[in-house]
Amino acid sequence: MNTMEEETSGLRKDVTRVFLLLLVANLAAIAAGLLGTTRTLYLFVTIGGVAAFMSAVSYGRTKGAKDKKQLGRAAMQGLWVNCSMALGYFLTAPAPYFSSPAIVWGVALVAGGVAIVASVYFLFRVHRTTGVPFSV
Repeated sequence: MNTMEEETSGLRKDVTRVFLLLLVANLAAIAAGLLGTTRTLYLFVTIGGVAAFMSAVSYGRTKGAKDKKQLGRAAMQGLWVNCSMALGYFLTAPAPYFSSPAIVWGVALVAGGVAIVASVYFLFRVHRTTGVPFSV
């Protein structure tokens, strides 16, 4: 049986890793935006920039968290922002307004899919481990 301290330590390690994964996924989407139209680039810089910035900030906040509740709040806030921004990739992909090549949207959909799945999984895991509510 894991003790609460081991669970929290494992969660801290996993959450910091997922924030690095989200940072890389959003930077990949921004890089893919360079291959598309100017409108797509601006969209990806906005969506990916906010999510990447929040991933970097949340990484630091979770690494520096002093207790279980502080870790949970920092992780929840970062995961919610990343999940919300990733939805933007899915909602804008089919829009003819952006008219970018399929490869650009493919990269964005993969990055968004990874972000949504990882964020939702870790939202539930953080909630279960720390007891922090979903609405922070």
